[in-house]
This record gives sequence, C-alpha cells and structure tokens, in this order.
Amino acid sequence: MTAKSANYKESILSKISNLPEEKLALVDEYLEKIIEQENEHASVLSYAGIFKNLDSEVLDDLTVGLPKNRIAVTCGLLTADI
Repeated sequence: MTAKSANYKESILSKISNLPEEKLALVDEYLEKIIEQENEHASVLSYAGIFKNLDSEVLDDLTVGLPKNRIAVTCGLLTADI
C-alpha cells in the first residue's frame, strides 16, 4: 500500500466515522455498487484471449462472415446449429 493510498483510506474512514447513522446505509450501498462493478469488469476480462488458438477460418466465419450468416439464417438459407 502506497502512502497516498493510506492517506485516502484514513481520510475516508475519518469521514465515515463522523457521518450520522442514517447516512451509513447509503455509504454501504455505494460501496457495494463499486464492488459489484469491479466484479463485473473482472468477469468480462476473464474472457480475454479465448480466441487466441482458434483456427483463422473459424474466426473469420464468426467475425467477418457474421452479417452474411445472420442474413442466411434469417432467410432460411442456412440452419442454425444450436
């Protein structure tokens, strides 16, 4: 932990300790929201690199060919494998 981080924590804890009790629930909700957003961000990042070892032809079909494939499925020209 850096000195700056320690100062932030000390300042935040000091401010929280001076809050009226009815405001503590709001602070708690806000902190929960921040933690939830951080968890969602980590969840999305967990998918990083999943296409790294994918065959280039398959990757092109999933990316470059996606609009064409969607039209084909919509028009009944191609069946969707689900």
